[in-house]
Amino acid sequence: MTLHVKQSGTWKQAQEVHIKDAGTWKPCNDVLIKDAGAWKSVLYTSGSQDWYSGSGSWTVPSGVYTVTVNMVAGGGGGGGGSDYGSAGGGSGGQYVSYSYSTTPGASLSYSIGALGAGGSTGVAGSSSTFGTLTCTGGGGGGSNPSSPGAGGTPSGTTGETGNRGTCGSAGDGGDGGASAFGTGGLGCCGGGPGSSGPAGGAASGYGAGGGGGCNNSQGANGSAGKVSISW
Repeated sequence: MTLHVKQSGTWKQAQEVHIKDAGTWKPCNDVLIKDAGAWKSVLYTSGSQDWYSGSGSWTVPSGVYTVTVNMVAGGGGGGGGSDYGSAGGGSGGQYVSYSYSTTPGASLSYSIGALGAGGSTGVAGSSSTFGTLTCTGGGGGGSNPSSPGAGGTPSGTTGETGNRGTCGSAGDGGDGGASAFGTGGLGCCGGGPGSSGPAGGAASGYGAGGGGGCNNSQGANGSAGKVSISW
């Protein structure tokens, strides 16, 4: 539903509505009418947008002053096992859910955290951003030739921290940590000194950690982050 005004004989859609308050014109956040017993907005429309890779910018629609941001950073990769021990899984990326104040017409930048690659030592995932918000990627799983490797450690100071990857055991790699939008990859099973086991399992969804490798096998990749907004 939209609001129109007649200007010079032509009906035009209103982009903003202002009211005079104590001598000062101020923008209305919304205008509601009761239609069939339900209150409905006649000024602004709702919408949503999702990004799964790369970076760019988004222009705030007319009349939108707040957007809800849900985003997760990239998950860390799993570590690889050696001849004497298994490796840890990568961690899930940090998750942020936030009501973000905006200005109509403003351009807001975003970037999607890349996945952390698995290998002999897992690589940390990259951060995701939207406007001034940042969430930090999950840490990579470690590799230790004489004992189980430690799971990667998520970092960041705000929002929800991604789940830590688990440590490997004598013959099995550690599992990757989950995120708000993804499931960590399973650590590999099997293999002993002098033999090679299967590689760790890859993460699924968004922002989760890769599984750790066991004896002489590589850790798996984490999964990339994502940014979702709604208004």
